[in-house]
Amino acid sequence: MNLAEVEDQRILWERAARNLILQVVDRTGRGGGRHGHCRQALTWFLGRWGVAPDLAQELVDEADRRAVRELDRP
Repeated sequence: MNLAEVEDQRILWERAARNLILQVVDRTGRGGGRHGHCRQALTWFLGRWGVAPDLAQELVDEADRRAVRELDRP
């Protein structure tokens, strides 16, 4: 995955992040702490790939908002 080509590789980035989050949830269970662990793991993942901390925070916040919207669907 190449950060410079994130738009062209968006599906790869989204799949990688999704798989990471699924692993975190699997390891931590569905308890109350999973939310913080998922945010932490996603922040680490983005930092590992060279995403600037400010941008990483924005992306994690956006992922969090998306997850909430998904959970709120009927």
